[in-house]
Amino acid sequence: MSEGDISAKFKLRTTPQGFVFEKDGQRDVNFDWTEWADTGTHWMRLEIPYPKTGGPGGSFSIIGAFAPIIVPGQPNATAVFFWRCRKVQGWQRDAWRFLYRNRLEARHWQVLEQDRVMLEAMEPDANTREKQYEHDLGLQRLRQHMQRLAMKQLQQV
Repeated sequence: MSEGDISAKFKLRTTPQGFVFEKDGQRDVNFDWTEWADTGTHWMRLEIPYPKTGGPGGSFSIIGAFAPIIVPGQPNATAVFFWRCRKVQGWQRDAWRFLYRNRLEARHWQVLEQDRVMLEAMEPDANTREKQYEHDLGLQRLRQHMQRLAMKQLQQV
């Protein structure tokens, strides 16, 4: 995130399946946007615009999905899935796969591992002490949506 504006305005854009949380007036510079959708399953998507040194192809997309699972002895277990995508063909696809496996994949796993450690260490009531800013607007919208879904399910019981 060393490129682009260090202070930015954020906005929410509603889509038929969910919403996009994005920097206003900045695109294809950094992590400029994240999409959240409910298409029968909940998922998130973002794109990382790689520089030419990142190999052939356009932006690198990451799609994430999460599902609660039952694990004996672990009451709050979740399965996490991340698909990493980049649209390349032919020899460029081979070059990209080599570069990704040789250099970039380890970096991505390092970031995911940091997230896992942080989430597992988080206290159940941590949200009662948090201080949110404008860049948390997407999180606020997601929490409101999930709360409405939970209330709807409770009413059906």
